[in-house]
Amino acid sequence: MTVDIIRQKQFLEKVKYSAGEDVDYIEELMQILSVSRSSIYKRIRGEVSMKLFEIEKIAQHFGVAFDDSYSVQSDNHLTFQSTGFLRDLSDVKSYLSTTIQLISTEAEQNYKFYYGARDLPLFHYFFSDDLARFKIAVWLQDFNPKALSIAYGNSDEMLEILELGRNLYKYYTAISTTELWTDRTIVNLMNQINTFRTTGKISTEEAVQLCYTTDRLLENIRKSAESGEKKLGGVFEMYRIGFLMMTNSALYAGNDRKIGFISYAGVNYLTSTQEGFCNNMEEWFKGQIANSEALHLSNGFKRDAFFSKAFRRVDILKKSFDESAELEF
Repeated sequence: MTVDIIRQKQFLEKVKYSAGEDVDYIEELMQILSVSRSSIYKRIRGEVSMKLFEIEKIAQHFGVAFDDSYSVQSDNHLTFQSTGFLRDLSDVKSYLSTTIQLISTEAEQNYKFYYGARDLPLFHYFFSDDLARFKIAVWLQDFNPKALSIAYGNSDEMLEILELGRNLYKYYTAISTTELWTDRTIVNLMNQINTFRTTGKISTEEAVQLCYTTDRLLENIRKSAESGEKKLGGVFEMYRIGFLMMTNSALYAGNDRKIGFISYAGVNYLTSTQEGFCNNMEEWFKGQIANSEALHLSNGFKRDAFFSKAFRRVDILKKSFDESAELEF
């Protein structure tokens, strides 16, 4: 994520003033960011936009605030970056573009991307267009009474969002992830499909189609867990854990940067690159993994048992469309 050029230039001026005349602040900036002298001057002149993690590294080193609303972080006082709040299609478009930018690894070789999937990981909703349209309707329904018709429409903006979603899913299948799932990870999706059907927002036929799409998605994930690899080569490590508290969370841990992700108010999320915060998240993920069952390494029986339970949940929902059946996840 990049920052505003004007604010960037003002920030670097404050860094120069703070460093003092006796300090070669250009040399220090080169060491902090591990870039050349010419690269630093391009940032000073505003020819190159700085990324958020670069700003935070410099701010912490020199003790200089980026602006009045952005203070130097400590372990107990953190600054988060927001993706915005989803209320309409323009928000969804911005959200997807930002997410793609954040998970672009820039060819880093040694990184980990951890995901705590209390709910189905975001990327999987773009496995197919019908699932993507449904989830966008779910996300927007509280703010727009026309959310359903908008999500299922074919406006230029909606078609562009679907393409962004496909790109996000493509990125996901190319990067390596370590994911923690529970037996109930897909239950929220099942409940949403059922609620939209029983309230008449989608037809029984549409609900059935979403169930079949979920089946195909689960089979795709099962195959990735079995092979330890995704469609476009990303390494896939999948763990089953008894429970996950609160909401979905994730952590990108790269060669020289870490980004922590926490979700709030639905699918919206906040990010932070504060070192202590990210280190705590990494420690938490490693602790959870130590107490989990590795489905990508286990024998076929344990893996098949996990996915059989997930498939059964989908079947239960499909059978409930017969009014005489009782829905019990």
